[in-house]
Amino acid sequence: MTKLSEAIQNLQTTAAEQVEVGKDQVETGQVESQGLSEVFGCFDDNLVAEENFKALGDDTPGELGVVNHQDTSRLVAHFVPPDNVDFEFSLKYQTCQGSDFKINSHSFMEKSKPKVLVGLSGGVDSAVSAALLLEQGYEVIGAFMKNWSDCAWREDRRDAMRVAAKLDIPFYTFDFEKEYRAKVIDYMFREFEAGRTPNPDVMCNKFIKFDLFVREADKLGCDYIATGHYARVLRGVKGGKGVKIFAGLDPNKDQTYFLWAIPPEILPRVLFPVGDKIKVTEVRKKAEELGLSVAKKKDSVGICFVGEVNIKDFLQERIPKKPGDIVTASGKKVGVHEGLPFYTIGQREGLNFGGGTPYYVVGKNTKTNELIVSSNFDQALFKKEISVIQCNWFKKPSVFPHKCQARVRYRQPLADCEIVSVSGNGADVVFVKPQRAVTPGQSIVFYEGDEMIGGGIIN
Repeated sequence: MTKLSEAIQNLQTTAAEQVEVGKDQVETGQVESQGLSEVFGCFDDNLVAEENFKALGDDTPGELGVVNHQDTSRLVAHFVPPDNVDFEFSLKYQTCQGSDFKINSHSFMEKSKPKVLVGLSGGVDSAVSAALLLEQGYEVIGAFMKNWSDCAWREDRRDAMRVAAKLDIPFYTFDFEKEYRAKVIDYMFREFEAGRTPNPDVMCNKFIKFDLFVREADKLGCDYIATGHYARVLRGVKGGKGVKIFAGLDPNKDQTYFLWAIPPEILPRVLFPVGDKIKVTEVRKKAEELGLSVAKKKDSVGICFVGEVNIKDFLQERIPKKPGDIVTASGKKVGVHEGLPFYTIGQREGLNFGGGTPYYVVGKNTKTNELIVSSNFDQALFKKEISVIQCNWFKKPSVFPHKCQARVRYRQPLADCEIVSVSGNGADVVFVKPQRAVTPGQSIVFYEGDEMIGGGIIN
């Protein structure tokens, strides 16, 4: 039953007038009704009622009548708006009690359900997200993004289709593989080859999930998009205006570190149902209660849409080996590396020499093709001052120094810092305490408490 029907059914004037509205069949003269939510029959010529229907952009017909039956006037009405139309229903009716007549006016306002396109990955988080949105009254459409052929995408797509069938929602498949290879995978290889360590998940969110996917939502007439990320998008926080993005309720699963590059103009259309409403421990329980087939499916790991791979083997498919010396900060040779692109700052595993003092990667000398290592306590492994490029702001600092918190890797505890300047799409940052293994190409993300205010790439 629609809100309009409920409103009309609940409509009553004083007890003396006894205006009644109900779903029971009413018969008097030529008037028949099978209920407010069904089609009405004809009305006779003696009805004492006026009606006015107003639909935005559409002259939508409706039917309305008052039936005089003994001492009771019955109101019958029917209005079915087209999809995605906001409408106003105004009613003026006249009741009769003896020789007294009284005009009564009531207005009802009802909006069509907001429509949302949910990215169904085949996992439990996105499945529960779709279910929660249905419970909240949204019109939900599910869609699977095919971005990579060399993985178990068919199995994931089947799981997504099963979820859509269980929830009884439409389902689409979008093939973004060409764009994903160009915007995410090619970028990743370029960055590694240049000696930096990129974060492909950030680029996937920026160019695929919150760009191409939004465009498909527009084609389907959707007001919002939704994913299974653990984050929160809040509107009108503490009386303020605009939309803000916050960490997910469960700090162990918060994924805002990967969401800093979302275009700010898209944020008002983004929904994160699992991060906004429930903790991660409750998601699988919810999936089981709903009978979703993915309730016990393991979480995906590895590169976004590519999956869990040996990163060195993956890179060596396109980047040739170029062996060189592994040297200490003092210049002592301690081993041989396979190529600078295959190592990252702070790395210990995979250096292919053992015994004695454990070494960590602290730098790369591209001119001499040397990989520089040192102990875990060497000051070369720690930095306080960081230059940032390609910044994206949801709340851009305007007064400097701007005190906030930041992290330079996923799940790292937030650390106090100051943004000392912002120029163009760059920024300069100084941490209160030196940060370990600050890695060029990785993301630095800024927070004020739980609110994420922006982020960028470490230069």
